[in-house]
Amino acid sequence: MIKFNRLKVLSEDFKIIASALKKSKNLLIEVSADGLKIRRSSAKPLPENTQERREDMKSRSVYAKGFPLDATLDEIKAYLSTYGPVEMVQMRRSISEGEKNFKGSIFALFGKKEDTQKFLDSTEPYKGQELLRLLKEAYFKSKEVTRKDRKADGGKKKSEETKEDHTNNITDDDIKEKMERGMILHLNGFAADATRESIKEVFDQYGTVAWIDFVKGDSEAWVRLTGEASAQTVLDKALEAAQGKLLVNDAEIKGNVLEGDDEVAHWKKLLQVQAEVRERKKQGRGDRRGQSSGRGHRGHGGRGRRGGGRGGGRGRFQNKKTRLESGSDGEEAPDNGMADDDTAGKCAFCSPNKDSNPALLLTGHNSAATEIVRNNFCA
Repeated sequence: MIKFNRLKVLSEDFKIIASALKKSKNLLIEVSADGLKIRRSSAKPLPENTQERREDMKSRSVYAKGFPLDATLDEIKAYLSTYGPVEMVQMRRSISEGEKNFKGSIFALFGKKEDTQKFLDSTEPYKGQELLRLLKEAYFKSKEVTRKDRKADGGKKKSEETKEDHTNNITDDDIKEKMERGMILHLNGFAADATRESIKEVFDQYGTVAWIDFVKGDSEAWVRLTGEASAQTVLDKALEAAQGKLLVNDAEIKGNVLEGDDEVAHWKKLLQVQAEVRERKKQGRGDRRGQSSGRGHRGHGGRGRRGGGRGGGRGRFQNKKTRLESGSDGEEAPDNGMADDDTAGKCAFCSPNKDSNPALLLTGHNSAATEIVRNNFCA
């Protein structure tokens, strides 16, 4: 058990752990007389994995999103426990640069169905932030529908009307599902020479800047952060380092964290832009696929397939011909491997010195290339 990080933080002393387990009220674990071994209580055996058991767990399992990225397991469990006993809490994490970071969403298992429903029906915020609440099964079903829709739309070109409908038809549930609350800074007071780079330099040292919505010459900007540090934390650290006067290109900047309707409106705008970008990329890929499909297109068959030329592989070398021909209009001909001694009048492949000849080395003794040169240049 001491391999579990949460337990290691508390203690790695077997005696202390055994003593604490003996005092447990749920009597789930039994401790041996010498205090060195534990096992599940025979009075509370592990439930059988039956269909009825699985359905029961489904009805008590929930998904919730909207927790601050710096929230701890104990804080979340304490909040959920206000609705009833909680058997399990899983903090969902994403892996970035080798580190596991909390995504702001959880899976949890309540002890009773009525407590589960009480949690789902509640609109009580967590530390001022609204939560998206679903049964775990409903969450997975919604994700599956989304994946199928994306797959169905993957190979189709959409009209401007369809694209506009897609980008504007973003519901409140979509926003709650995707937004990271408390991660947008609104800043104003920029000078005309301010740039995204100069803005990023100020805040990137205190948190991870994911995106800066700013047009050079404007006086305001929106900075979206990601990772564990919230926008308020980053702003406070930046102000503290600047002794309360935040400067970007010698202009004093005022800022605040977006909240409420302003935050939701900004995320809606952001999701619309992301949807438009994805749509343009899809159309770009479709255009390139259309251009590459054609009889004899390079690298894609056509007659003879390889190289797309009649005659298969030989088409690959036909554009080499000019390298071995004599020059025109009085220009000096490039070296074609013809010798000045007793091999004159013979090509590189007929010469006794063919093993050291550059023209032959160029083709790598390829039999197809050899045949072409002999057919075209040998006397």
